[in-house]
This record gives sequence, structure tokens and C-alpha cells, in this order.
Amino acid sequence: MTKLHVLHLPTFKSPIPNRFGMRSSFLLLILLPVAVSSQPAQDQNGVTAAFGDFVSAAHNGGIETITDLIACPVDVGEERLVVGVCDTTLAAHRVRVENLTTLATLLFSSEPAALSPHYGVEEESDGVFHFLLFADVGTADYVMAAFMDVCGTYRLTNLDTEGGPENIPAPASIVESFDALIVAAKEDSVESFAMHVVARSNDDSRDWKAAADPALPDELEFVDGALQRVRGFLEASRDDFEIVGYESEQESEGEWHVLHVRFDTHEVEENVSFAFLPVGESLLLGDID
Repeated sequence: MTKLHVLHLPTFKSPIPNRFGMRSSFLLLILLPVAVSSQPAQDQNGVTAAFGDFVSAAHNGGIETITDLIACPVDVGEERLVVGVCDTTLAAHRVRVENLTTLATLLFSSEPAALSPHYGVEEESDGVFHFLLFADVGTADYVMAAFMDVCGTYRLTNLDTEGGPENIPAPASIVESFDALIVAAKEDSVESFAMHVVARSNDDSRDWKAAADPALPDELEFVDGALQRVRGFLEASRDDFEIVGYESEQESEGEWHVLHVRFDTHEVEENVSFAFLPVGESLLLGDID
């Protein structure tokens, strides 16, 4: 039987906002003085080796290899999350794997063996968390990697940084979803565009939980408004636009992934934010700002 752990993980600090993050900030306060004043604590559990496998896979492995080394939050109902194995057919898991892979390649070389992390363990009622604190990576002041034993393998739950890279490239899945949205906007069909838009509905069972249905008047209103705005941006810029930024943010509806896009109207540059929400296997447009 697959072993799952109940998840209650607050974020310390990360360039990729994500509540599936560090176990607690007080552990960092304990480890930071140690990192500058003593030899690294010894890891007798193989977590450092698991981290080396993760970084190597981030640089050189395929998506299946890297996915197997990362843990993902799994919704088990009643507003509870558990730590489980990632399933990249789910959009939320796919983006998470892409984000952590990108961050790892930005922070670490393909051979991190020369680094000397400090090791720590924190045991809670919902599981045992293993931490590696790096103060010698060169690309950040500090990097903390957190692992849990999920199904007999130490899997990464998050990378948190202090003084790390501020601009993280947008995950491929978000870019692909934006590209698909643009293609659909150029088609003469509100139905095809609606497939890329989240339902903003009076029905609580559909609101933020499914793709929009243009046959429903309350859902059609947002779809049609978004379609006209996108077409207006494309027409004014003559399809001259570029992605200039990315960020994510946890809200009550889920984790939002926001692309910042600059449209060049040849008179003035207009910056527009497209917010996507993972819903099942899809990333759906939920807002334009």
C-alpha cells in the first residue's frame, strides 16, 4: 500500500511561491549559525545522495526520472493534502516538476558533490522531514532542500532560497497553455476558446473547477469578454508580443500561474497579465489584468 503523509507545510521563502514548501522557519534559524561556524552535520540516511540524484536528473535526466524524485501534494478531500508521488498528467504536478527542475539548474551545477550541506531532521506527527542547508552554492546566500520518505524513496518537497535568483523562467506548460489560448482566439469559434478558460459560474460545483461552458450564460459572459480582449491585444499589436515575466501565487482557488506579456502596439507597449489555474490535466485562463 502506498504510504502517504498528511501535509501541513508553510512556506519559508522561495522565488516560486508555493505553500508546499519548507517545514518551518525556526529550523532555518537553528541551522544558519551552524552553517557559518561549524562543520556540516553528518547525513546517515542517504538524503544527500538523493539530492545529488535529483540535481543530476534536473540537468541530464528525462521528465520521468526527475518526476520520480519529487513529491507532490495530493488532495484527499476535507481540505486536506497529503504528500504523494507526482503525476505529471495533472497540470498542477506538471508545473511543480518543471518549476523545481528549472530552479535546481539555476542554483546548482550538474555535479554538486563538492558542496558541503548541513543536515537536519524534524519529526512531526505527520512525518519526518530531512533538510539540507547549503551556504556555499554561489548562486544564493542560502538554499534549503527538504525531503520526505515517500513510498520508500527520499523525494524533494521543495527548494527554498535566501538571496537566490529573482526571475525564474516560466514553466513550459504555462507557455504552451498561453500559446494554445492565442491560437484559439484567432479561430472564429467561442467554443474553442472556452476550452482554454476556467468556469466562472454561479454553480459552486463548477466555479473555478472546470473548463467554461459557453452554453451557460453566466460562464459565457467571462469567456466572451476575455476573447474580445485577447483579440483586441492581438489586433493592436499585429501579433507583436513577448513573454516578459512569470510568477505564481497561492489563493483559495488553487495555485495561480501568471504570465506577464508585453504587446507592442508600435505606439505604446502594453503589459498584460494572464493568470492560469490548474484544473485536472489543463491550465485554464482565469483572469486578465
